[in-house]
Amino acid sequence: MHVRRRALLGGGLAVLGGAGALAAAQERWSPWRSGLLDIHHISTGRGNATFVVTPGGATLLIDAGELDPANFARFAPLELGPERPWAGAGAGRTIARYIARHAPAGAPLRLDLAVLTHYHDDHIGAPHTGAPRAGDGDYLLSGVSAVAAALPIRRLLDRGDEGGVAAAGDDATYNNYLAFTRAAARGGVERETLQAGQQLALEVGPDAATFSARVVKSGRWVWTGRGDNAEPLFSVEDLRRAGRSAENALSTALVLRYGRFSYFSGGDNSGLGSPEREPWQDVETPLASIIGPVEAMALDHHGNRDANNGALLDALRPRLAIQQCWTSDQPGQEVVQRLARLKPAPLVLATQIFPSTLAAIGPPMRKLLIPQAGHIVIRVRPDGVYTVAVLGACAERGEILWRTERSV
Repeated sequence: MHVRRRALLGGGLAVLGGAGALAAAQERWSPWRSGLLDIHHISTGRGNATFVVTPGGATLLIDAGELDPANFARFAPLELGPERPWAGAGAGRTIARYIARHAPAGAPLRLDLAVLTHYHDDHIGAPHTGAPRAGDGDYLLSGVSAVAAALPIRRLLDRGDEGGVAAAGDDATYNNYLAFTRAAARGGVERETLQAGQQLALEVGPDAATFSARVVKSGRWVWTGRGDNAEPLFSVEDLRRAGRSAENALSTALVLRYGRFSYFSGGDNSGLGSPEREPWQDVETPLASIIGPVEAMALDHHGNRDANNGALLDALRPRLAIQQCWTSDQPGQEVVQRLARLKPAPLVLATQIFPSTLAAIGPPMRKLLIPQAGHIVIRVRPDGVYTVAVLGACAERGEILWRTERSV
């Protein structure tokens, strides 16, 4: 990989570790144009949300989290980070406004696909006291349902409920999601089940030959690496015995490819055992064997210590790692150490990071992490050159805080 430096508009640039530069004051992110792949990691402080614009202009949303701060209080003394761009903004509404600002200009404002990796509140949205009630059904607008209230979603895809098992971490969250999907179906948008191995139909025309989005895992199924074939990682009986603790291991995982560039997004898939979990809940190790090296990845489970195991990181060897964080225990120190031993070590960016977490992890974190936090955007050109930028998340101006340019 080559790192290309270029002068940014204006003066007063500060070079950080030779990897990038602080942006000039008020420089804004430029609009998408045909032929570019944009991957936006949206910083709301309340959950995961990744907005993708493909080279041909199709739009994809991976997760739309909106956790309930009152429910999070049970994890004290862990701290929850600030909501962005302001307290009470509502993550789903923030995601919808962000999409409206960065969707292709001149095209109808909509999402072609929304993919929900699994059924936790920081990925689909929780009913909470600040969430308004929907006008078309008995559910609250939070996360993906709040996004759908603001802009049309053409297709809604999730991991399904194989065997009647819904190992959701919070029944109220899952039931609210089900009520939303029933209302969506009445409006003509059917809930679809993702299949491991399938290619998501996003592109038509010339870009279809160079861009792909493959489901490499969904639920208990993993792609074999051949055609669209899949095989099970564990049984339905295993799921029933594990109950709610299995939800992360059921996450969907995707690989996006554009020319020589590749990107992995794996929801909350887990990779390390613990006393309360069965060994089969290490799903990262078998997943790693069928993916291979990628240029960039979103760290599994927000960089938590039970994910991003050695097998996954050794197989993917990412040059760029994105942490979608919002609590004081993210990322796990063990994950940072596993990243630091990769050669070459990846560039790491975070949507939020606690100063106390940085201090606790110490030198390995300071060596890897770009200190600017916010919306993290990757923009890929057809020739494999790509820009990585951090956009301010405390307002909705799209100002660039930091930027670098690389090539595959």
